[in-house]
Amino acid sequence: FRMAAARPLFGWGAGSFPSAYPQFAETGYTRSAHQSWLQIAAECGFPAVLFLLAACVVAFINGWKALRTNAWPIAAGSLGALVAFCVHGLTDSGWNIVSIGVLLLAVLALLETSNSQTSEKSQEVFVAKSQINYRWLLACLPIALGSWISQRAQTGEDLRSESRELMSKGDLGTALDKAANAAYIDLFSARLKDNLAQAYASDQSERSELDNLYLRVIALQPTRALNYLKYAEYFIERKKPRSEIAALFGSAVKFDPNDTEIRFNRGQWKLQQKDESGWKDIGYIAALKDKPYGKYPATPEMVDLNFARAYAMLAERDVARNKSAAKNWITRGLEVIAEGRKYEPHRREIEQAAQVPIDESREQTMNELESQMKTLLDKLS
Repeated sequence: FRMAAARPLFGWGAGSFPSAYPQFAETGYTRSAHQSWLQIAAECGFPAVLFLLAACVVAFINGWKALRTNAWPIAAGSLGALVAFCVHGLTDSGWNIVSIGVLLLAVLALLETSNSQTSEKSQEVFVAKSQINYRWLLACLPIALGSWISQRAQTGEDLRSESRELMSKGDLGTALDKAANAAYIDLFSARLKDNLAQAYASDQSERSELDNLYLRVIALQPTRALNYLKYAEYFIERKKPRSEIAALFGSAVKFDPNDTEIRFNRGQWKLQQKDESGWKDIGYIAALKDKPYGKYPATPEMVDLNFARAYAMLAERDVARNKSAAKNWITRGLEVIAEGRKYEPHRREIEQAAQVPIDESREQTMNELESQMKTLLDKLS
């Protein structure tokens, strides 16, 4: 609904939901609204929903009248399909499936035909191919077009998932092909372009494409903070000017000031550049642990190890100048690690069920952080 309210007249474009949704997301990513009416409003605007609703109402009235004629079998079947579409649309995005969109198109045209070709005196109906109401058919073509575009977008997302799984298994060549096909299928998806950039980054021979891809991703989705973070990391790798890297980090923090990954990476980069203001980002993460943000509480299984990383860095800084503070950081860091170990098995089950590539590095990260903090604790004692 917030997507539709942002562009109430024309929406974000037919089939754009998978690409436009992330900037409005309050929870995880989804490729459809799981509610046809709201998705049509988000993609095509509120007038489109009103038009479709009016078409359904008129078609229903015509079909109801046709039940009293000898065309009642066609009317009954069409009415059943129409009601099924309207009710099913309250709980799922059936219009994403081309066959459902085309079925609705045909049903609306048939119901209008049934009424317009009925003789009140004879109550007889003669339905032939030439009698289908082509005005209705033409008016409903955008429904089929939007359905087709939405299905292409979902196909692109399926290919993206396959490419990510192949990347995690080290099959970079096939992963790159899948990612390229996905980006080609849905030319306006920032997610698919970003995935293609990751595939190119994994294949050292394809670096020349990355600059244009990152620029395209930001152009398509200019308010997503992580787009700027990834571009900044790429600039660091390519040893680009510090001012350009700082500007990208600044944009990332601007669009999501409480993202711990962004804050930690910027703070770490600044400190590597001998810029002491990097400690502000590390301290910001530490303070954020006591006042988490967001409409919904965090899923306990998804323990954020960036808190432990921040505590470890702060403890390393304070071990020689403020032992009490250092001990506090270490204690808090070890608590995060213990929490992470507690929920790690369940977290892996969640990722496996969601078909998300399992992050095998978390266990090693926890071991390294725990060892680092225990070493600092020994120094204090």
